Amino acid sequence: AGNWDFPSTAGRVHLQNSRLIESRSRITPAEFVIFDILEHRGTKLTGLPLRDRRAILQAIPFVGPIKLMPFVPGPGIPALLERVKQLKLEGIVMKNLNGLYQEGARSPNWLKLKPSLEESFVICGLTKGTGWRASTFGALILGRKGSSGEISPVGEVGTGFDNATILHLM
Repeated sequence: AGNWDFPSTAGRVHLQNSRLIESRSRITPAEFVIFDILEHRGTKLTGLPLRDRRAILQAIPFVGPIKLMPFVPGPGIPALLERVKQLKLEGIVMKNLNGLYQEGARSPNWLKLKPSLEESFVICGLTKGTGWRASTFGALILGRKGSSGEISPVGEVGTGFDNATILHLM
C-alpha cells in the first residue's frame, strides 16, 4: 500500500469506457476499502453495534480490489498514528465497537485523531493589515532556520490574536 494520491485517483471516478477503465487501473491502481456496512440484503443494520456490523462485513466474500479496513486495537493506535504521520495522511477515525450508527449526526462513538505535526519557525516580518486592522498588521511572515544559520522563507500565517492582543503588541 502506497500513499493516497487523490488527484490521480479522482480522474477515474466518472469513467464509463471499459478499455479506459482497464488502462487507468493499470496506471493508477486503487483499492476500495470498506469500513462499515449500513444495510445488507435489504435489511437496515444501523441499529446494530459496530462489532456486529463488522462481523457481517467479514462474512462477505469480496472479489477484486476490495478489502475490509483492518481493526487496530487500542494498544496499536500509537504505532498506527506514527505511520499516518509518516505517510502525511490526515488522521485516523476511532470507533466504539459497541456504538450504533447515528444517521445525519456526529456521534460520540467516533473520534477523529490527527497526528500532531510540529515545527519551529522564525518570525521574519509582518504584512500590512487591511480593513479594521489597517493601522496594525495582517499576518506573520515566517522563515525556517537552516543548519548553517541561513533563513529560508516559508510563507505567511494568521495569528489568531484577538483585538486586545494586537493592540497591546503595537
